[in-house]
Amino acid sequence: MRAVLVMWLWASVVGATELSNEFSLESPRYGRLLANVRAPRAATGGGVTLLVWGDERRGENSAFYGTGPEIYAARIDAEGNVLDPAGIPLCTAPYGQEAPAVTWDGKQFLVVWQDYRDNRNYAIYGARVSPDGTVTTPPDGFRISAPIPEIDGEWEEAPRVASSGGVSLVVWQRGTRSIYDHDILGARIRDDGTVLDPTPRVLVSASGNQANPTVAGGPDGFLVAWGDGRHQVGETSEWDLYATRVAPSGEVLDAAGIPVSVVASSYQGSPRALFDGTNYQVVWSDGRDPSSYGDFYGGRVSLAGAPLDGTGVRITPASYDYKQGPAIAFDGTQTWVTWRAATGSYDERFYGVRFGKDGVVKDGRDPVP
Repeated sequence: MRAVLVMWLWASVVGATELSNEFSLESPRYGRLLANVRAPRAATGGGVTLLVWGDERRGENSAFYGTGPEIYAARIDAEGNVLDPAGIPLCTAPYGQEAPAVTWDGKQFLVVWQDYRDNRNYAIYGARVSPDGTVTTPPDGFRISAPIPEIDGEWEEAPRVASSGGVSLVVWQRGTRSIYDHDILGARIRDDGTVLDPTPRVLVSASGNQANPTVAGGPDGFLVAWGDGRHQVGETSEWDLYATRVAPSGEVLDAAGIPVSVVASSYQGSPRALFDGTNYQVVWSDGRDPSSYGDFYGGRVSLAGAPLDGTGVRITPASYDYKQGPAIAFDGTQTWVTWRAATGSYDERFYGVRFGKDGVVKDGRDPVP
């Protein structure tokens, strides 16, 4: 069985990230990286895995005051050893840096995050890290989003990043203080560190809100998916799941959006996406079943931009457990979907199922704990 990397926050130990090396499911190994962390993410390349996180060791637990959180990283080798137990500081700029994401671009790791240093408005910054742990960009990172106006500034937040053919695509949501209408923006970064879109591209700007984007790299470009509020009426919770393909040139190939899952009077959002070697797969939070709570659904999108699974396939069994996640990873054969579920008694467990390249959930109604 191919190995996968699993990591989580250990709720009972403040300031610890628990992680395993690449492991067989029959004999997992564990390691600990001490820090006060939030939102860990990881990518593998160059013989190591790079774990990145928001770190609160020096600042207050807020982006609005003090000096924290900040962005740190650590490498993990193929044997599960943490090579940088103290962490590699990627950004310790004033105010806060949060919500990191990371990809391997074929030469180095590209780490991106939302950054509060610019006129007290979030902007998108990034840094590149070599497999030997060297940060090869300027201290505290480089700007990816456009300069933020001081008056009625924009909020550039929730970045995600993926790579394809020597180009990385960073995507994020943009809004303003005065208008509740988010759009999805993006910028490409070449594997030599060149920002190809110093003026970021507007990838999606339909009516209503487009928020919480995700991006996956394929053989000839990218798939960007997001929660879409174009069918909302007033304050309804109707969110749909849309996507578009983006070419390596930055061209948006599906200007009207691909309707991945449109379900009347229901919520679909917070997607995660990857490429499974044949199609894109998207997994999202879904509220269509009133007898359940916080379900996850999934669906495939072809390289030609066609949804292959109707309005989606149920991933999680129906239950009133509070489900957090999902996290997804492709092991070369199938996609693992994992999540944390909590009952009313606060009994928390981690679960997972396998989602096949054929769009079928392999573990039925009994997910693997």
